[in-house]
This record gives sequence, C-alpha cells and structure tokens, in this order.
Amino acid sequence: MLINTNWLREKVSTNKIRMNKDGFNLDLTYSTNRVIACGFPAVGIEGLYRNKRDDICRWLHERHGSMCKIYNLCGEGSYHYPHNDVKNFSLMKFPFADH
Repeated sequence: MLINTNWLREKVSTNKIRMNKDGFNLDLTYSTNRVIACGFPAVGIEGLYRNKRDDICRWLHERHGSMCKIYNLCGEGSYHYPHNDVKNFSLMKFPFADH
C-alpha cells in the first residue's frame, strides 16, 4: 500500500517553494542549470516527511541521465550511505557540521 505523504512534506517545508512537476514533489532548487541543492535524501520513516532517496535518484536520472555527481556535505554519521545506494551517479563526500 502506497501512502501519499506530500501534505506532510509541504507542512515541514513551511513556506519554501517545492518542485511540484511530473508527479514529483521535492524540496530542491536549481542554483544554476547544472547545480541542484536539496536536503539529505531520506530512507525509512524520514522519507515520510523529507525527500525520498529513490525520488531524488529518479529525478536526477530522468532529468540529467547518469551525468550527475552527488556531493554529500553532511557531517553527521547517520547521513552517510554507501555508494551502491546511488550507484548510477558519482558520489563525493565533503562532510562538515550542520549549523
């Protein structure tokens, strides 16, 4: 059973503009046509109110093919994931503390 939690994601985003297009509802922004920023793509329970990792990967693949590099800037250990989780893309880690 698929549960639509877009209402919860929009509530968490408060007044931020979300990418609502072609069946996607993502908290991301294009800084330029080649640079996209978004919060850490979540899995599990966090995926109910944050961008789902699968959705972000699908967005990148459909819009940009495999010519993407993901930069993980999160310093917290719980926000690291194996490259196999995003195997279609290059992954670089540059961790630094939040806030």
